[in-house]
Amino acid sequence: MKRMSFSEEIKSELVNLEIDEKHFHHEIAGFIKARGKLIISKDGDRLSIVLSSPYTAHRFRMLMNMEGERSEIFFSTISRLGRKSYMILVQIDDINDFLRKYGIHLDDPKYLPSMDVEAFRNFMRGMFLSAGSVNDPTKSYSLEISMMEGGSILDDIAGMLSKMLKINVGTSRSSVRSRLYIKSGKGIVKFLEFIGVVRGVIKYRSLMEQRKIKADVLRTVNFISANARRTGISSKKQVDAIRYIDRMVGIDSLPGDLREVAILRLKNMELSLRELADKLGLESKSVVQNKMNRILKIAEKLKKMENPK
Repeated sequence: MKRMSFSEEIKSELVNLEIDEKHFHHEIAGFIKARGKLIISKDGDRLSIVLSSPYTAHRFRMLMNMEGERSEIFFSTISRLGRKSYMILVQIDDINDFLRKYGIHLDDPKYLPSMDVEAFRNFMRGMFLSAGSVNDPTKSYSLEISMMEGGSILDDIAGMLSKMLKINVGTSRSSVRSRLYIKSGKGIVKFLEFIGVVRGVIKYRSLMEQRKIKADVLRTVNFISANARRTGISSKKQVDAIRYIDRMVGIDSLPGDLREVAILRLKNMELSLRELADKLGLESKSVVQNKMNRILKIAEKLKKMENPK
């Protein structure tokens, strides 16, 4: 059995929410705004809604059933490029009057009716169910609502969401599609909570925390690895200098404090300067660093004497 995507898991929870009898028409409006298409024919005007999931299609049918006998609903399955979609045709005597009831004006597709918080919550639930998606947070923080048209209306919706939820919401558009998107994990959680997701939000937060822990561990490992590389490079340079001095004039020729550091470095090539300082009973690695710099200068001076130019 094919595993549900994270987006499908979220929607499967939403479609099972109890329908708000007071604001159900706003959820219908969200469906229609995002996926509605008017079909004009001699047999009568119809509203077409094409949805990618049978569960969201069932939800829309349940919402439309609350309209009573006013509407006649036809349901069919269509296949495109191996993918199934579900078309719902709604036939109503006065389609214009019906659409106006849901805040959709055929002469002004950019029109967005004023809504209180509960109405807007149901409206956004309908939009997300019909045209929205959310990525698995372990992969990326991304939620979007995509429409074939409606660029300016998405700008208005983004502004309302930003103001109401205090989150960053963006929009973009191409020649064929307009998108509303949220790219922040916290912003996505606030949006999902707003439209009624509970179990999915708990899972989303848990996956966000796992991602954060994984990122923290990776940063720590990278930091340790980088430190180890720097320590290894620095240690090799120091060891090469000490061995050169020993070969040319002998370690015993070094002043006592430098000789002690040189011998300790040769015996502990893997240690950092901080660890060498601890072994020497010194409070600061800078003291060891100064001594190493003096040793490096002595080696450099000997090289110049060996190969004068």
